[in-house]
Amino acid sequence: AGSSISGGQVCLDLNGKTVTVTKEGARIYMLGGSGTLSIMDSVGGGTLIPANAGSTGSVNTGMVVYVNSYDATLNLYSGTLDASNCTAKYGHGVRIKTGTFNMYGGEILGGFSDSGPGSTCVSANGTFNMYGGKLVGGKCTSTQYTNPIGGAVVRVMGVTTIYDGEIVGGESAVNGGLIRVSGDIYGLGKLVL
Repeated sequence: AGSSISGGQVCLDLNGKTVTVTKEGARIYMLGGSGTLSIMDSVGGGTLIPANAGSTGSVNTGMVVYVNSYDATLNLYSGTLDASNCTAKYGHGVRIKTGTFNMYGGEILGGFSDSGPGSTCVSANGTFNMYGGKLVGGKCTSTQYTNPIGGAVVRVMGVTTIYDGEIVGGESAVNGGLIRVSGDIYGLGKLVL
C-alpha cells in the first residue's frame, strides 16, 4: 500500500521508532505538482524498513520512498532508510523517477535482490543532491542477467551532485561497483571500496 503525498509540505519525524511495512508496496508516492516530504529523526535510531515482496513483485515494490513528480522534493535530514533485507525486484532505499532528492544526513541501505538493488536510483528525469549522510550499496548475487544493475550504491541516469557524505560499495556477481552512471554526475565525497 503506502502513502501518497500530492501537494503541500509533510515532515516525518521518526522520533527513534522503527517502522516496518509488512505488505507489498513500502513506498511513499509523491504524485502532485509540488509535494515535499522531509524525513528526520530527532531522537536517533529511527528506521524505515520496506516490504520484502520477493523478486517477482512489482518494479515499484521494495523502496522506502519513490519520488514520481517533476516538482516533488524529498529531503532526508536524519534517520535510516533500510532496504538491506529487502529482496523485492527493485530494492532501493530511494528511487527518484522524476523530482528532486536532497540528502543532508541520515543513512540509506541498499537492498538484496537478483536484479536491481542499491541505496539510491536516479532515473532519467530525476535529480539527487548529496550534502551529507551515508549511502551503503546493495547485494546482487545473480548472474542470469546480461546487464544487471548489480550492487551499485547509486544508479545515475539523471543528474547527481555529491558535495559531501560517505559512499560504501555494494556487492555483485556481475557489474558491481560504487556508482553506475549513464547520466550526469558532479563532484564526489568520500568513497569507501
